[in-house]
Amino acid sequence: MKGYTKGFAALLGLGLLLPAGGAMAACSQVTQADIDEWTAKGLPNIDVIQREVSFHVTFPSAIEVRPDLAVGETFGSGASESLGRSTALLNCDWRSGGQVRYAFVSAKQQTAFPGVVESGLKGIGIRLSYVRSSGTVSTFPFIVNFGPAEPNQPYFPGFRSGLRMVVDFVKTGEMDASSTFSAANIATVAGDGSGGPVIRVSNGSTRINVLPSCSPSTPSRNVDFGTFGANSVSQITGPTRPINFEVTCIGPASPRSITAKLTGTPDTENHSLLRNTGAQHLGIRIKDRDSDTVLRPNDNASVINKPGNTKLFTYNLDATVLRTGTQTPTAGLINATAVFTMAVN
Repeated sequence: MKGYTKGFAALLGLGLLLPAGGAMAACSQVTQADIDEWTAKGLPNIDVIQREVSFHVTFPSAIEVRPDLAVGETFGSGASESLGRSTALLNCDWRSGGQVRYAFVSAKQQTAFPGVVESGLKGIGIRLSYVRSSGTVSTFPFIVNFGPAEPNQPYFPGFRSGLRMVVDFVKTGEMDASSTFSAANIATVAGDGSGGPVIRVSNGSTRINVLPSCSPSTPSRNVDFGTFGANSVSQITGPTRPINFEVTCIGPASPRSITAKLTGTPDTENHSLLRNTGAQHLGIRIKDRDSDTVLRPNDNASVINKPGNTKLFTYNLDATVLRTGTQTPTAGLINATAVFTMAVN
């Protein structure tokens, strides 16, 4: 915030000095008389004079958080619209200056992280920032002191255009699976003189959800089918190897379900098999033993659905080499790559 005075008097500094005689510093909310007088006269470098402005911070309807987010990290934010015009809201005593206080409506407990206060939600802190168009930022709560100005001149600290308010959410500890940050009047800006707040800051609501994060026990697997002859393979049976693994989930809540599908290049003759890039006329079938489901590559209708309410999921699959048609396989390698893709719901 920058100060301006009529008569082009300069703001001398941020030190608070008391004049002789012990007059107390004071910055008061502008009165209607101030508005009438200085709207007619005009103020240098200030577009408008008024008693109060409001900022409303909005958020997306929901914010999703990974459960492994580190404590102290920011995971979401909201911002107000910017102030459209440079505005005078306070009239300070030119003899001594005054004080402008940027404060929360209700007292907030500080956290272990600078500038972050408790939000009232488990494991969630907030940082309310006063962001100037210049890019400089001050974090609530804070105080600005204005020193004395040119004698016998009005003294109006100006709130510059482009000013906006930003709220950041910060993880401060273990969080609940789902929390609602409610709409509220969160902060005010006021002088130390007469009148009320000249800036009021409110916020909208948002739902904060900590989503489960799941990972397989083995991120990759090589399957060795060994050596076999053409007579060992038909369109129905062939060399088979198990692919067994577990998926473990973390977070305060269990997934509702996990849906898994196979991503890879399908065989040109038999689309239910993975394409083999080695020996010709052979493909690889992936089948879930528990549900007897064949996972056809890149087929969204060919999936394995496992119900949730648990954080440990077990998969028992079979990989089988099969003939893709009636032609006799050629000699060569069994070579195919596929990805088992899981959607956590």
